[in-house]
Parts: sequence; C-alpha cells; structure tokens
Amino acid sequence: ENKQGKMTMRKAPAIILFFLINLVNDNVGVNSQRFTDYDEKIAPTVEHRRRQVYSIGDLCVEKNDGSALGQAWLECVMSNLEKGEDQGELGPFPLSSYTMNPLTLAPNYKDGIDHGKLLGDVLRNYTCSRVQDGSSTPVEIRDWVYDEKKVMQESLYIRQSCPSKEKAAKTYRKVSGFLGAGNDLTHNADDVTSVPEAEKWCDENADCEGFTFQNGQNTFFFKSKKATARDVNLDKGWTSYVRRVLPNHCTGKEEAAVPQEIPEDAYSAAPQTYQVKVIRHEPLVIVVPNFLSAEDCDALVSAGGSEEEMGAAHEAGGPSSYRRSFSSNIYVNYDNRSDHMTRIAEKHFALVRDFTRYEVHGNLGQEPINAVLYKNIGDEYRPHCDGPCAGGRYPYGSRVATSIVYCKTSDGGSGQTSFTRSGIMVAPQPYDLLLFAYRYQNFTMDTGFTEHSGCPITAGKKWIATQWYREGVEDDLPWNIIEDVDEED
Repeated sequence: ENKQGKMTMRKAPAIILFFLINLVNDNVGVNSQRFTDYDEKIAPTVEHRRRQVYSIGDLCVEKNDGSALGQAWLECVMSNLEKGEDQGELGPFPLSSYTMNPLTLAPNYKDGIDHGKLLGDVLRNYTCSRVQDGSSTPVEIRDWVYDEKKVMQESLYIRQSCPSKEKAAKTYRKVSGFLGAGNDLTHNADDVTSVPEAEKWCDENADCEGFTFQNGQNTFFFKSKKATARDVNLDKGWTSYVRRVLPNHCTGKEEAAVPQEIPEDAYSAAPQTYQVKVIRHEPLVIVVPNFLSAEDCDALVSAGGSEEEMGAAHEAGGPSSYRRSFSSNIYVNYDNRSDHMTRIAEKHFALVRDFTRYEVHGNLGQEPINAVLYKNIGDEYRPHCDGPCAGGRYPYGSRVATSIVYCKTSDGGSGQTSFTRSGIMVAPQPYDLLLFAYRYQNFTMDTGFTEHSGCPITAGKKWIATQWYREGVEDDLPWNIIEDVDEED
C-alpha cells in the first residue's frame, strides 16, 4: 500500500517478499510492522538495517538492567549507531541528525529509503516485541479520591447555570462555514446588506435561527428553526451566524443554577479512593489501576456494539493502513444524570480536571467515547499524536488530553501503549485507565513526548474506550466546529 492506503500491483510482490523475510526473523508482534512503502529491490537492505538496530538494541538491553525502557536505553542505541562499529557489509546505519528527549529524527534518504523514518519504526517495533519489559516504573504514587455525588452535583450546577451578561448579550455564534440548502426564509435583500442588519432582521423574525453568507458577498441566506451550530458545513469561504442555544430556564440574563437535590441513593454511598501511578509529571502520563469496574466495562462494551457492528478504522479517504482495528462511537446523554454512561464519563472528566487543571466538562459538545477493538493478530495503531505535538501555541479548541480504559486486554502482554520517543511503555491491565496530557500550563503544546502507538496484539483481543478532551466546547458549540469559532466568541 502507498501512503494514501491504496493498493498498487507494482508493489504487491514487495509486500509478500518482505512479509516472508519478517516471518522468518521476527516474532508475530513485529511481523505486522513491515515497510510496505519499499519495493522488492530494497527490501533486503531494509531487513539488513533492521538487524543492525536489533543487534544494538539487544546490547543496550544488557547495559540497561535487562530492559528496553527509558531514555538511557534510547541514548545507548543512538550512541552505538553513531559509532558505526561492526554493522555488517552495508556499513554503518545512515544515521540522520537527531535530538533526544524526546527522540526526534530528521529525514535521511539513501538507497531509496528514508532512514530517519525507518529507524523510528524499527525502534518502536523492537520495544513492542519486548513484552517482558512490562510497564515503565512510576516516578510517584498518589491517592485520588472520587466523590461521585459531589461531582455529579457540581456538574449539574454547571449545566443549569445561565451565561454571563456579556456572553448572553452575544446572541449568535460566528462560525466558519455554511448552512446547507433548505429551510430558507424569504426577505427583501435590499434591507439587509451587513451583518448587524442581518442580526436585526433575524431577531425580528421568530422563525429565524441564523444566517449564512459567502465571504466578500452581501447576499444573506436566512435559515428557519432547526439550524444549529452542528449543521454548519466547514468552509473557509463562508461565514455563518447561528443563534445560541440556551438552557430552557435561562432568560438571557445572568442567573445562578436552580438548586436541585440529588437522592441519597442515586450515586455511590461514599467517596472512593484510587491509587494513581504517575509515570511522568510533564507532560503528564498517569495510570489508574481498576479505574472502572467489570460492570462498567460490560456496559461500555455493550454500548459500543457487537464485533460485527463495529466498523474497520478509517482515515480521510477510506480504510486505514495505519490503524488496523475496528471502532464505533458511544454518545453520552449528559442530560440524563442517572444514566450509566453519563456517570462513567463524568468520572473521567473529574479525574482529568483534578490532575491537569484543564477546564474540561462533560457536555454534548465533547467528542463521543471511541470504542476500539483489536481482534486479529497484528492489529495495531502506528505512532501518532492525538493533538498538536510540534510545539507552538495552543490552537483554541484543540484536544488537550487523552484517556484510554482497557476493558479487555490481549494475551501474553502484547498490545501495549508505547511512547517510543520518550522511552515510556504502558502494559495494559483490565479496567486500568491511562491518561496523558499535551498542553502545558503556559498554553504551549507538547513537542513529541506524547506521540504514541498501540503495539500489535499477538494473541487474544483488546477492547479499549478512548476519550479525547477539549476546553471550551459546549452543547451548542461542538468539537467538530470549535476550532473555526472566534476565540473571543
């Protein structure tokens, strides 16, 4: 397959050849990582380079107390590659320029191969194959107390609160994109030639929920009810103004939430204490053993649908060659405070707030829970970032953190979550939660520490529930458009 995931007959022999080479030389967890971008003429060279790196990896494991985890092992490998000693008939590995912590490899093209990319792939595959290394050692262990009744009461208060006077005064949200055809209201075009005039016209017509126009044009299209921010089709050439959706009890003025008593038996009788393993303080990586119960995971798996109902993972344009798994979305009804999914989701958000200080709250604007099933030998997710991870300022509305709950884990210790560039590995255990954050408190983004991957499974099945977290989203400002809304809005 090429980088767009499309099969080409010219490269099909290379796929078969390189698969057979790996089948002989690697365990099944590494077999699934074959370099399908390369043709048959260079597959032997790729295999030779892989052997070079694996030999040095084994040497550095001996020097690193029998483990391929941590920055010390990465530094050992890179140092030995730099020396270029005893590396076979093809000579030293063509090492590109690089920096450590996190490991960042520059491209280096030789013999038709990007050796920077190749080295990153091989290092990841090597560490994934070492299931005996288990998880990275925590740098700190802390307790976290979860008071469900208190959290649910506070989150209910937030949902019932009305906007501030300043926010309520802004009746419309400005969004980049257009409202589709249909539900149009007729008006005299000569009376509306500017946004203020369009707002005035819409305010005076009870059926008007917003308007849309092409940038640089003075032709406004007014839309009737059922036009919401969720209906906007993103397009930088258009702009839409959509009426805000306020809670039913709000009048447009700043008001406190109406106190509401929660029955004593509605939630857990007493606060629960969880052990939290801090793997890294910044950017944060933590593991919470037994974060969910077997009953919670059964409910999640049921909500995610049967294996037959879960679809193959996709990227833009079609099926993904980068991510071999099956997935579905679980939509949480945050208005139903007693629903099992709502209670599970609110627990996630409470943990993230407490450990990151991010202002993230469960609402209809957040992304759905993503259920992911790895069921075939070799199923995996290649290295990637969930949010911006090249440094720079935080883009308003972007993801800031990710959590993964392992409801089912594969056999033999495979299917780990690997942060290869920073030497961190998390071996999944049933009902554990992994949380990692990628926005610093100074509103700059991670520089690659949180690039991660799901290692191939070698036996059994793995089922996880992933939740991504965004600040600023609301019921009428969902995740799929927030990045195209003015920040001051």
